Amino acid sequence: MDIKEKLGSTWQTIKEKISPLYEKVADYVRENKKISACIGSLVILIIIFIILFSSVIKKPEAKTYERTLTTSEEMMVPPSPAVPDGYNPSRITKENWSNEEADIWFTKPGEKELEDLSRANDRIINEITGAAP
Repeated sequence: MDIKEKLGSTWQTIKEKISPLYEKVADYVRENKKISACIGSLVILIIIFIILFSSVIKKPEAKTYERTLTTSEEMMVPPSPAVPDGYNPSRITKENWSNEEADIWFTKPGEKELEDLSRANDRIINEITGAAP
């Protein structure tokens, strides 16, 4: 169902629910023209008064207190953090690194790190296969 069909069906539902109300109001206006004219004019007057008074009535402003700052010594700005040597906030990436560039950043894992990784992988495998029949 596309959006046009959904909107069409929704519009039909709204029309079906509003049309009896509209018919009742239209019948009342035809039968009681003077009363309905008075009610309509009162509604319009109320709307006009609401619009006028909403722009005239202002909310009280919050009180603000100002006090001058007096210091006994001159204020000092702390130094900004320094950027460490070799730190680049941004860089242009290359397709491939040379072996020299890779050697700078790559650290070969030691025996302890490889053992810890092996144990962690074994635990994960045991959790997965432990639940299997």
